[in-house]
Amino acid sequence: MTELNRCNELFKTICGTYADNDFMLNKISRYLLNELSPKLRAENCDHESNPARESWFAKHAAHIKNSVITQQQFFYIGGAKQFVKYDGVDYRSTTFDCILTEVRDCIVRDIANSVSAPITGLTEWKQNVGYEVLEEIQNVPLHETIPDSSTIQSVITSIYPSIFETRDEAKYFLTILGDSLMGKFPKMVYLTSSSVKPFITTLQRDISLVMGIQNCLSGIKYKYHDHVYTDCRVMNVSAHAEVSHAPAPLNMFAVALHYSVRHNSGDEFATRYLCCDTTDRIFCLRDNTQRDIVAKFENDSIQCADPTSGSRITQKEMLFLWKNFLEMNKLPNVMFASTFLDIIGGMTGAGANQGTDTDRVFPNKISKFLPEVSSFNSFWDECIVVSGNDADEMEMDEITFLYRTFLSTTTKRPFTLDANGIGRIMRHFHPTVSITQGKYVSGIRHKDWDKNKQVADVLGEIHDKLVERTDQSHAIPFNVLYKQYTGHVNDGSQIVSKRFFESAVTRQLVEHVHNQSVSCTWWII
Repeated sequence: MTELNRCNELFKTICGTYADNDFMLNKISRYLLNELSPKLRAENCDHESNPARESWFAKHAAHIKNSVITQQQFFYIGGAKQFVKYDGVDYRSTTFDCILTEVRDCIVRDIANSVSAPITGLTEWKQNVGYEVLEEIQNVPLHETIPDSSTIQSVITSIYPSIFETRDEAKYFLTILGDSLMGKFPKMVYLTSSSVKPFITTLQRDISLVMGIQNCLSGIKYKYHDHVYTDCRVMNVSAHAEVSHAPAPLNMFAVALHYSVRHNSGDEFATRYLCCDTTDRIFCLRDNTQRDIVAKFENDSIQCADPTSGSRITQKEMLFLWKNFLEMNKLPNVMFASTFLDIIGGMTGAGANQGTDTDRVFPNKISKFLPEVSSFNSFWDECIVVSGNDADEMEMDEITFLYRTFLSTTTKRPFTLDANGIGRIMRHFHPTVSITQGKYVSGIRHKDWDKNKQVADVLGEIHDKLVERTDQSHAIPFNVLYKQYTGHVNDGSQIVSKRFFESAVTRQLVEHVHNQSVSCTWWII
């Protein structure tokens, strides 16, 4: 029986039931005409348009997902359960609700621009598309991003040259940072200078907060602790590493992840893009044994002496030469001192200790670096007074000049040490002296130049002249007073820096100093 016959039979049955009831027959007639017929027409229209509507929904859902996920560039950090949006310049965290709002705004624009948008089913469809977009974003990790050049350059500029000496070394660091964020090489050890420790500490804190990853930079070490050489890499940084302007953490992490994905690993980046000298340093421990490194040191720093000369190198001098070799080659301390002494002792024939470790000597050996060390230590012993008073301070440039003057009037030896070389000698042979920022040495003074006394004497002369004047009744700014001071010093080589002068004035005239000026109460009684 066809559907048409079934409907006819059903209609005949209903009408036959009420064949003698005009009231019900009238009801049936009106129901068919006013209610059932329009409803059937509407359902038939809806049925016929359903494939077109579903096609529109599918097409526009794909367009909206592409627009929001790809063009808007959303990502998800699973460890921190955080959504991220990239605007082509900066990566910023965003929220579930913000993304849903963007999706709905995109849907509204899409519907407004479509002449064939369906009338029914839109509310449910909008909600479903919104949640589908969010689910897809959660499957787009941050390491799939490709930052624009402007973002990459801003990150590199923030750490070069303030932390790393070259752009390529900054990129190498970003690559190994990305390796660490992705957990690629958990056993790798990166030996570097302690000067970068504040930066790394801040970076690890940001990683924990932003990425939800704990201790991923634990492989960065500031001292050698008997690590396996094949797992070690050397990361060179500036001697006084300091971030000039910290990059947005998300920007740095996104660039680091991009570099790690693009170059596969820090090792591959170094091998492909860094110069030989840099890669030799980075892979120094991987590619050499302890004996290999000490042999290079011996070849570079130690020479044989005439056995009849009585020449020798003491243990303290040998350790200085070792530190000097490491610093000149931009290497961290790569072995314990006892290990180094045993190896170099075996190579030079001074393997056995004589009494205690401090008595070890290396007979019939000399070094081209030691005559300068001896000359500087003679200068130190003859000219430098270690007072222990923090108010006594000399700058490395001043010490360098005074040492050069000492050489010209005593040994007549050529001057070959720079401030860095002098700093290395001071740190090793005079370890009680404090050197800050690689420039300021506190607790010492020159026997012929007591800077505090000189400032006090000149201030006394200026004071006496001010007392005689009747037209000077206002405060004197430090910069004006400093100019007066320089005019009273006859020897231009013994003019203290403005920094030291202001510090000395503040201490000596503490009752009269206010707002970087000396009050008239100093000379008006």
